[in-house]
Amino acid sequence: GFTNGLKLDEFIDKIIGSALNSINVSINSSQPQDYKRITGLDAEVFERIIANTKYLINARNKHSSGLGISATIIIDKFNYKNIPQMVGFCEDIGLEQLGFLSILPSLASGYSAGERCLSAEDKEIYDFFKQLKIPRVKMKVQLPVLLNGNPGNRVCRGSFESMSIDGNGEVNGCERQLLNSRGNGRYYDKGIFNNAHFRKLRRIFLSADEALPQPCRFCPGNQKF
Repeated sequence: GFTNGLKLDEFIDKIIGSALNSINVSINSSQPQDYKRITGLDAEVFERIIANTKYLINARNKHSSGLGISATIIIDKFNYKNIPQMVGFCEDIGLEQLGFLSILPSLASGYSAGERCLSAEDKEIYDFFKQLKIPRVKMKVQLPVLLNGNPGNRVCRGSFESMSIDGNGEVNGCERQLLNSRGNGRYYDKGIFNNAHFRKLRRIFLSADEALPQPCRFCPGNQKF
């Protein structure tokens, strides 16, 4: 299961008593000020999420539940050097696993690949991760993927296999990024999975003659390793 952690405290007993075997909390940072920069939400929200996560861990331990509890943090050009501190913060909370997610580019102002993303072509960033030594912790740590922006990659199959649905019921063929879904149709429309939006995305990933949208160029789901 996945949660932003805001309402965890209201459902602790149900979560512990359920058949759920794992839950991931998107804490997005280890510091209130950076959380606000990443999400736009106030420090009080961050403090509540951390308190709720600790509450869940304590309840899990008290009841000897087998629930695995992990977290994710968003990483960009402005906070990647804080990764060792973030690892220590999450280890102290008592998490079993921590995943760092590279921020993905957007067409919105201030969120282009050059402004925010961790690029493998940026020597300073590349050298930092090459030399990075994670503190010894019990927790499993997954470092962020450095994006390469290779326009030749066409390995994503999201639009062939799944759809994302926003709060208004509008759909998108991308399962990894919060892209603008306006005008793509709604999930209850007849033949929605084969409408013009999905057919266009599939053509892009099947033909080398079609230009890849910028977000797709940098998305880890479209990277070759």
